[in-house]
Amino acid sequence: MLSRFSARFEELNNHLFLIAGQEYYLQ
Repeated sequence: MLSRFSARFEELNNHLFLIAGQEYYLQ
């Protein structure tokens, strides 16, 4: 269960990082 949560958190973190990267790149 903990590993599943960790994987989900990592997936969400990667998604947020991609969004932040696009926001920074578009400025």
